[in-house]
Amino acid sequence: MMAEFRHNVGDHHEMGWENMTKEYYDSLSAMSDDEIEVFLRENPTPFYIGFVKHGFHRAVSMIGRLIKGKSYIPFYINQFNYNDRYYRNPINNINYIEDLDYYGLPRNEYSICNSGVLALIGVEGRVNNNGDMDVVYSTKLRNFLEASQMKLSDKIHPFSKNSDKFRHFGCKDDNDLVYNYSTDLSGYNFADPRFYFRRMHRLMPSQHRSFEENRRIKEAGKAGVDKFLKNNEHKLYPFNRIDYNRWGFELVKDVREVLV
Repeated sequence: MMAEFRHNVGDHHEMGWENMTKEYYDSLSAMSDDEIEVFLRENPTPFYIGFVKHGFHRAVSMIGRLIKGKSYIPFYINQFNYNDRYYRNPINNINYIEDLDYYGLPRNEYSICNSGVLALIGVEGRVNNNGDMDVVYSTKLRNFLEASQMKLSDKIHPFSKNSDKFRHFGCKDDNDLVYNYSTDLSGYNFADPRFYFRRMHRLMPSQHRSFEENRRIKEAGKAGVDKFLKNNEHKLYPFNRIDYNRWGFELVKDVREVLV
């Protein structure tokens, strides 16, 4: 951070941290702004979305520049690395989320839930990620849509008013869910995952899918959440914006048939 960008910096893995001293960096010539720009363009930085795991030295070198009042010089990222889930904005995992913006629905007046949450955390093995967009409306948004009779995409599936699926953990009604039991992640409101995790194991008949297909989707969901927790991905940005006790990992159970 103090040295900013220098020429011919050695590999700290080979040199050892004990040799990466102020005296060592001072012995190297400083890079000019033009040289930094060329270096960053020709050597894409392997940043992850929302946090720095690799390319740490470049990041702190740039911070050092900014602290000293110098200009920011853009980093570049190799676009082909975005095939990896850690390099992608998790919002891009969610189908039909753009439909909500297309109709101008204010993001702070609804909460995304159910399979939208699983798509967000990158659960694999589900049909087309989320097959629809499950949302809960606030009273304000519900009243507006009813009064305007606006016709939305058939992929947007709102829950019925004050559904009992969300009357848990002290949540009183739809407004309480949207305003107090949801978290803003990358600009969108997501209901606490625990609401879905507590009933995700329930296997019931469906009009849209076969019983076996439902079982496969449910089992893929559990496996994906288990993997997400095991890899501590809930500690990474933006997922770490959700308090641990609002995830409800302890509620995830083996899939079992529920008689109606």
